[in-house]
Amino acid sequence: IMRILAAGAGQVEIEPDEMDKLLSDLVWWGSAEFQTGALVSTVEGGYLSLVENEELRHLLAGLPAEYGHMRKLEDQDKETLANHLNPYIFKNMSLPQISNSLAGRPGTGENASATKYPIATYRDHRPVLGDTEFLNIVTQSHYDHIDAIWRYGILKERITQVIDLIEGELD
Repeated sequence: IMRILAAGAGQVEIEPDEMDKLLSDLVWWGSAEFQTGALVSTVEGGYLSLVENEELRHLLAGLPAEYGHMRKLEDQDKETLANHLNPYIFKNMSLPQISNSLAGRPGTGENASATKYPIATYRDHRPVLGDTEFLNIVTQSHYDHIDAIWRYGILKERITQVIDLIEGELD
């Protein structure tokens, strides 16, 4: 995202193929599915009182809300993608061409699909870097992502605390 914004501000030059790869990363969406049924049942059923360690009990009671916060941020990111970025791409770009650049989940190098879509004409997508609407959508996507990264950091810290306390109790 920051590379796209830097190119839109004229701070860096990117080649057409790199632009397609950046766009393919931008349109990728995924969510973490947390299985919390047992924990929610324990909390709502009043069984958490069986946990003697007060700090552990408090952390366990708060985890469902932490998962809920994550879900809201993921939904916000999905809304930006579905209601803003995708319609913009469908109107102004070649999704098959962008999809052909998809290398898998961003940052992993995984190959999501070996499918190569036929395209009639190759398009240079770099002109959208001068479009304020596109840059606004990309900026909103960045907001969504940094909020999610921040929230995942909090969740990771809480889960680590729970694991440490459980290990302490088992010792």
